[in-house]
Amino acid sequence: MPAESATIDQEGILIRGQMLVRNQVFLDTEMSHLLSSGPWPARNPSQNLADSRAQLAANAKGVTELQRLLHHFGKETVSAYMQHVQDNAEACVRRVIETLNDGTFTLEMDDGALIKASITVNRTARTAKIDFSGTSPQRPGNKKCPVGGRQSGCSLCLPHARR
Repeated sequence: MPAESATIDQEGILIRGQMLVRNQVFLDTEMSHLLSSGPWPARNPSQNLADSRAQLAANAKGVTELQRLLHHFGKETVSAYMQHVQDNAEACVRRVIETLNDGTFTLEMDDGALIKASITVNRTARTAKIDFSGTSPQRPGNKKCPVGGRQSGCSLCLPHARR
C-alpha cells in the first residue's frame, strides 16, 4: 500500500484468475514472470513465491486432516463440533460485550481524515452497535475499507469501550 498510490493498479501486481498449480506442480516460472512484470512489479518475487508455497502446503495439510477427521468420526460428528466451536466463540464475544461501556472514539489519519466510532452496548441482549457516523467521506488515495475490513476494524474500537 504505497502512500502515493491512488488506484489499486499502483499497489502492485494484480493477479486475476492465474493458475498457480498444474498437475500438482507449482508453476514457478510462470508465477515468477507474472510477479516481475508490469509497471509496478513485486518488490520480492522470491518471497511472494515462498509465501504462496507455504499457503498451498497449509491448505493441503488442512484438507488431509479434515478428511482424516471425517473418515474417523463421520460428517455429522465433525459438523457438530465445528458448530460447537462457532457457538463457543460467539458466547465468548458476548461475555466480553457485557464488560463494555457506551463510548466514542475518534482517530485522525495522516491525511487529516477522521474515523469516528460510537459504541452503544445492550448488556441484557449482550450486543453492541458500532456507528461510524461522522467519519470522513471517501477520499482519493489507497486507504479504502471494504465491508470485511470494516467488520474486522470494529474489534479495534472495543478496547476503548472497556469499563
